[in-house]
Amino acid sequence: MPLYIFGTGGHIYEEPSLFIAVVAWPELLLRDDTAFDHHHACLVAYMLRAQADIEPTWASRPHFLKPCYLFPSRIEIFQSMTKTLARFGQAMTCALIARPFVAARLFSDPPPLPPGLERTSLNAVMNYVLGTRTDQPNFEQKVFRRHKPVLHLALALDQWLLRQRTPLEVIFLGHGLPWLVNQAQQLEGPVSTLQQFRVDPAGQIQIRLRELVSTGVPSEDTSKKA
Repeated sequence: MPLYIFGTGGHIYEEPSLFIAVVAWPELLLRDDTAFDHHHACLVAYMLRAQADIEPTWASRPHFLKPCYLFPSRIEIFQSMTKTLARFGQAMTCALIARPFVAARLFSDPPPLPPGLERTSLNAVMNYVLGTRTDQPNFEQKVFRRHKPVLHLALALDQWLLRQRTPLEVIFLGHGLPWLVNQAQQLEGPVSTLQQFRVDPAGQIQIRLRELVSTGVPSEDTSKKA
C-alpha cells in the first residue's frame, strides 16, 4: 500500500522528513515499528530547531504543527539523527552503486563508465564505489539488501542532488518534493526489472502525492495511510 504525502502545503517539514526517514529506515516502516515514528519525529524536530536557530523570528510566529514533533528531547534528537544520517548515507551509497545499471536500462546511449571501472557487474561496481571501506565484505548482505525496497527513492534523491547541485537541506524545505515523488515512481519499474538487484516489486515502498483538502489545511491523516 503506497504512502501518501503532500507535495506542497502540508505540515512543515513533515513530508520531506518522511521521505528521508523512509529511505533511511525501510525495515522499521515495513514492520510498522514505533521506532520509525520516533526517528521521523526526531528528524522533524531537528529541522524545526535548526530553522529556529537560523531565523529566530520564525520561531515566534504561529505555525500549523503536530504536538508530537515537540516531544523529543535534544539528547533523543541527537541520538536519532546520528543513526538516521548514517543510515541515509548507506542508502545513498546504494544509489551510487545502482546508478550505472539504471542508466543502462533507461538510456540507449548511457554515460560512459568512470575511470577505473571497466565493467558493470554488481561486484565490480560495488568494489569501485566502496573502495577500502571496512564494511565492504558485508555491504551487499547487510546494507544493500536492506535498502532494496527503497532503492528507487534513493535513486530519485541521487538524481535530484546531481541535477540541482543543491544541499540536502533544500529538500527538507519541501522544494522539489513533487519532482522526487514522481521521479521515484518512474524508477519503480526499471529498478524492479534489473536482474542484478532482484528487487521484489511487491516489496517496494511506494510514495504518492496527496492533494490538500479544499480549506488548504491538511487533514489529520497526512501520511503513512492510503
